[in-house]
Amino acid sequence: MGEPDVPTYGELMKAWVDSINAQDIDGMVLHFTEDVQFEDVAMKRTGQGREELRTLFLDWVAEFPSTRAELLSVTSLGTVGVTEWELTVTRAEAAADGGGSGPAPAATPIRLRGACIDELGPDGRIRVHRDYWNTADLAAR
Repeated sequence: MGEPDVPTYGELMKAWVDSINAQDIDGMVLHFTEDVQFEDVAMKRTGQGREELRTLFLDWVAEFPSTRAELLSVTSLGTVGVTEWELTVTRAEAAADGGGSGPAPAATPIRLRGACIDELGPDGRIRVHRDYWNTADLAAR
């Protein structure tokens, strides 16, 4: 019996984006090592380990219940990977009348573009992840 197949970085990122688009939090977390170090530099959010990462992802989905991810480019060399991505998100909105009895107002999708730098563990999962993007795209909306 041979060693288990280690996915390429491109395969890993494609699977992660598929999990994001399905809003599959468990699937999103599985692409990271147990001791992952995660940092969203723009939002000043960090997480150590899968449980903290799960909380970060749950918080994101609560704030942006509609998130669609797209890979623009994926490059890797050895155990380092760089991905350029684009997200289309919609913020969670309060009800239009403030009392919760009416429908929520239509929300305008926001496009966010950024990049991440990843260090991979021996099993091919992400051990260190840093996202870089411009928060001004959110503030402008």
